[in-house]
Amino acid sequence: MAKHIVRPFITSRIPCDSSIFTYLNNIGQMVMTPVIAWYIEGPGEKILVDTGISAEVCKPYWPGAEDVMPLKEALKSVQLAPEDIDIIIHSHLHFDHTGGNSMCKNATLVVQEEELETATSGIYSHIPGQNYYPELYEGQKMEIVKGDQEIVDGVRVILTPGHTPGCQSVAIDTANGTAIIPGFCCTENTFEPPDEDYPLPRRPEAQIPAIHINSAEAYESVMKVKKMADILLPLHFLNPKEQY
Repeated sequence: MAKHIVRPFITSRIPCDSSIFTYLNNIGQMVMTPVIAWYIEGPGEKILVDTGISAEVCKPYWPGAEDVMPLKEALKSVQLAPEDIDIIIHSHLHFDHTGGNSMCKNATLVVQEEELETATSGIYSHIPGQNYYPELYEGQKMEIVKGDQEIVDGVRVILTPGHTPGCQSVAIDTANGTAIIPGFCCTENTFEPPDEDYPLPRRPEAQIPAIHINSAEAYESVMKVKKMADILLPLHFLNPKEQY
């Protein structure tokens, strides 16, 4: 079985209330949240999980973004150009995960069927947090999947709904075990709530994103990936290493 290396590229940071990632907790605590494109380095296809977003592209959708390492620069650090990417696996189709798509002209997007249907239906277009902007991915090649599926040897998607209807997490075989990039917006605190200042008498095992369409599904998805992963890589990892 193929073993891969996962490299997180922080493309930008956007200002967020911490409670976006920890429902009803940490309200009012602002943090500049990393927006990450994940490069999966392996023996075959060149794969990204999400494409992040640059501050310039982000302006119409979310004010206050700051560039860190926009996608073109990030890929150059591993001797690649955006045109070299073969596959983009989308955790979900919100703007901060699709903002670099237009540069990856030769890539096929891997998207859950229900996520694409939701994103193009207009149902959630005006609900705060349900930020679908089809202009960021329209016209690109797509592979539509339904449920759990192997994408290439050692890389598979797992349906983990709740944040959006078609969130998918990505499980990657690495030399150190199974690394999972959750398909929903989360940080380290989503999976390991800090003891300090927790407003309830007993700290829970995990928290759900504040932005969700189904709280029960969101919790099930958080717990599912937490139990499956040898290495957990939160989608908005606050303090990622260079590689996994």
